[in-house]
Amino acid sequence: MPIMDNFGTKTIMRRRIGVLTLPGFAILSYGSTVELLRAANILSRHHLYDVINIGMSMDPVPSSGAAQVMPQAQVGDDLHLDYLFVVAGGNPMPFDNKTVFSWLARMARSGVPLGGVSAGPVILAKAGLMAGRRMTV
Repeated sequence: MPIMDNFGTKTIMRRRIGVLTLPGFAILSYGSTVELLRAANILSRHHLYDVINIGMSMDPVPSSGAAQVMPQAQVGDDLHLDYLFVVAGGNPMPFDNKTVFSWLARMARSGVPLGGVSAGPVILAKAGLMAGRRMTV
């Protein structure tokens, strides 16, 4: 929601959107998440969204195909985000990274709304963050 400055002009509030991609993520799911934000920036003629790509490390994150995403931040970083999306793919059931789960829990405790894309909700559930909540995958 825009706010007015002391001179009566609109000041656009920029949202920081974190996108945690896990190895083997579905590129279409990633693209469907970030492309909407990019398009909103262009169509609005304002920079409404900053997308911060996050990896388990600063190494490129491979998708299930040939594409990869270069992280700008890594799990464990103290990020100030308005939203955080977890993008995973393939079979997420074997994923068991306590560092990722702890960081997601810390982000949730700090009040960052979390979302899962593709197999991302399974990762959120494995982190213990979906207990008592309804969800779809």
